[in-house]
Parts: sequence; C-alpha cells; structure tokens
Amino acid sequence: MSAAARLGVALWTMQSTAARPGLHASLYRRFAEEGRLAEELGFGSLWVGEHRVWYDGWCPAPLHVLAYVAGVTERIGLGTAMYLVPQHDAAAAARTIATLDELSGGRFELGTGLGYRDPEFDALGLRRDRRGRLMEQNLDELEAAWSAVGASAPQASATQQTSRPSRSASNARSSAPGRDASTVVAVRTPPACQPWPPAAIETGSHCRHVASRFS
Repeated sequence: MSAAARLGVALWTMQSTAARPGLHASLYRRFAEEGRLAEELGFGSLWVGEHRVWYDGWCPAPLHVLAYVAGVTERIGLGTAMYLVPQHDAAAAARTIATLDELSGGRFELGTGLGYRDPEFDALGLRRDRRGRLMEQNLDELEAAWSAVGASAPQASATQQTSRPSRSASNARSSAPGRDASTVVAVRTPPACQPWPPAAIETGSHCRHVASRFS
C-alpha cells in the first residue's frame, strides 16, 4: 500500500456562501471531478461533512453527493464526517445508506455525529437538548433495519462510530458500556488533505501537492 493510499481527503462541504456563492449543479460536478482526481492521485478515501440552514453553506445531503461520486470512481473509499443522525428519519436513512453502500461496491463508511447548531434543529422541528436520545433511538432503528435485510449494524465505541452496512458487526454497542447518550460520536478520520479556508486554495492543486510528497 502506498503512503498516499493511507491518506483521506477531507472535508468537502459544498459551501455556497453570500461571499462566495455557487450553483449546486456546479458544486456537484466539481466534486465528481475532484473525486476522480483524488482516486487518480492514489488517495485512500474521500470524506464529506453535513450542515444545513447556516451562513457558511455546508452540504445538507452528504449521502446523495457521495452517491454521485461513487458513480464516477472505482476504488476510493467514501465516508461521512459527520452524518448528523438525530436530524434524519432513521428508516429513510437506513435505505439510503444501504443503497449507497451497494452502489459503491462496499466502499462507503458511515461516520455519525450529534450536531450542535440550534438553527438546524429548529428548522427541522427538533429539540437540540434531546439530540442524545434521538441519536440512540435512530441508531437502534438503523441497526434493526439493516438486521431485517441481513446487513450489518454499525460498530461503536465511546469515541467512535463507524460502519459499513456490508460488514459483519454483531456487538455494535457492547464495546461502550455506560456510554453517555450526549457524548459526541466521532468518525475514525484518516489523516486528511484539507483545503481551508475554501477561498484560499484549490482542492485539486492542494491534493496534487500532498500526493507528490507521499509518492
């Protein structure tokens, strides 16, 4: 395995702000191009974040954009860092995640988080102070939905939540006895090629530079 293959590219956020607006169709196309480039350069994975109704214009639907890039790549891993589980309908999320994992050939890895921005929860008619309970409830429903169709449940630890629905994981919660439901659940994020701030650097040239150092 090459050194670059142990690196992940993060975070693509589909940012469209008042200071730097962008058309969503163009942002999707650009991400597909960057995903192909990252794969050509030998990177091991590509990670996206999630936020909504906020001034910095993050991607509100990471699973959909990863499905798009899955269709134009063959090997690179695809993941969320983070997918805000309390803000989603669990049954719909389970179907979408399983479909994405199948379409990508098992390349998808799910990183989940609680979310923390009040306006996001308010816009969805949810209470942020109940996000821990919503997280536990939705994780249970995701596991139940995948078990019903023979897919695997997410693996978890006190500081980690990752999953591949196509992998076997029978003891999703046993490794974290007594875990506080309000604890932020973090993805196992690989070392990242992270362009920031978005206006200061082009993703493609930045990743080429990083890849050249590890070739």
